Amino acid sequence: MVKVTKAEIKKATRNLRFYGGILLTWALAGVVAAQAWHNPLSFYLEKVTLPFSLLYPLALFGPVGGIWGGTENIAEERREGTLSTALLRPLSRWEWYWGKVGFTLFYNLLMVFTPLLGMILLEKIMWGGGLSSRLLGGGLMVTLYISSFSALSCFFSSLFYRSWGGPLLALGVGAFSYIVEHLGIAENIHGYLLTHYLSSFHIFFLPQIDWHQALVSFLVLLSYTGGAFLLGAFIFLREEER
Repeated sequence: MVKVTKAEIKKATRNLRFYGGILLTWALAGVVAAQAWHNPLSFYLEKVTLPFSLLYPLALFGPVGGIWGGTENIAEERREGTLSTALLRPLSRWEWYWGKVGFTLFYNLLMVFTPLLGMILLEKIMWGGGLSSRLLGGGLMVTLYISSFSALSCFFSSLFYRSWGGPLLALGVGAFSYIVEHLGIAENIHGYLLTHYLSSFHIFFLPQIDWHQALVSFLVLLSYTGGAFLLGAFIFLREEER
């Protein structure tokens, strides 16, 4: 699977779409940096770090960037005929699919942590800040949140022949989740809604970390991510064996 993932990364870097999500997150970092540059005193006095300020916009817009640039669309390859060509090589469908998953997770990590490291460097220059384990935990939680959308896109994409079907349905699940929660409908299921964990990274920046809530957030997001990727794998295998 590692070799397939490396091959997918090499192939993706030749596609301009690969850089779309990364440019989006760097643009968000640029907005945060511009705010700090314009009014550095407010950041300093309120003890709001630049990396922490970036995590919320990353969680808010990151799913779009992850789906756009990081989800190598199965339906698109199926429609264009490149999928059958790839599977003619001495490579199992299972290896090919999980190679795609490996690339997607790598891309999401790249998309989140490269601008975060840029913010850490800028903050060190401005106020002498540095990397902390809390920021690492928050960044990983945001990455997992974005990966939940990527996994849903991959799952829906394995069902369709239209390249836009998977991404739109994945974002539609997020929109539905947000609407249900903010309209106060079916409050007993809010803890299972994906967008309920949009700000889950904030747990790591409380005076005392609520490890129970951190574990719950991690398990729910992991269930979305792992469950959608796994279901997508079985559907993909069934569809391609026909």
